[in-house]
Amino acid sequence: MEKIKLAIEKAKADRNQLAGAATRTSVQLTAPQIIQDRPHFSSSDLKQIVLDRDHLEDNRIITFDRSDPKGASFDMLRTQISQRMGENGWQTLAITSPRSGCGKTVTAINLAFSVARHTDRSAILVDLDLRKPSVAKCLGINVEKSLVDYLQGTAELHDILVCPDVERLTLLVNNRSIKNASEVITSRILLDMIAQLRKFDPSGILIFDLPPMLSTDDVLAFFPQVDCTLLLVASGYSTISEVESCERYMQSTNYLGVVLNKFEGTQEEYY
Repeated sequence: MEKIKLAIEKAKADRNQLAGAATRTSVQLTAPQIIQDRPHFSSSDLKQIVLDRDHLEDNRIITFDRSDPKGASFDMLRTQISQRMGENGWQTLAITSPRSGCGKTVTAINLAFSVARHTDRSAILVDLDLRKPSVAKCLGINVEKSLVDYLQGTAELHDILVCPDVERLTLLVNNRSIKNASEVITSRILLDMIAQLRKFDPSGILIFDLPPMLSTDDVLAFFPQVDCTLLLVASGYSTISEVESCERYMQSTNYLGVVLNKFEGTQEEYY
């Protein structure tokens, strides 16, 4: 418990002061990182990719197709979230779960697609599960440069952002795990990157796919960097005690609520 408190205090200090040295995985940063007024690139400068529809369907990414009725639940979630974020002027959303296996990454991807497909707001999906990144795998994409390259200083931000064949959607994926994730997730270089992403598209929604909350202290340390959070739980898998523990940790955040995943009940058809 003491470790968690210290992690939260450290994250708040980093956000308010942007101070201290940071590591890029195993590389020690020596030069100070400066937040740019606005990134000197646009969406047209980013790498364009085409997603494999069959791969998306195999990985339960259903909001890629506007006409798929199974995407209705994600569209309802999108509407509730976007309304709440709009009312409060929020731009960043973190998605986590009590432990792995709840489907948080699939939910984050479907939500990002739904935002980009059905609203006038854009979506930027960022894979911040630094220990076990999986967004790229779910989407079936291979990138030469990813988040870990940026953190190591071998890539610029525009090198790691990609635009799929979905209007108003941008992806920032990671293709390798990071050992010292709890240090990196509150590092100055990462906070600077988030500040640039905010300014890259001020009207867009930044969605962060975070690690499971009860597995590491990464999520708790990162909470001060986002405007609001969403907890994903799995029916028949997540326990009440796990959910209660997560909700206690999230009391100091703008907690939007719980999403129940993997529910096997029936849903009444509109017609």
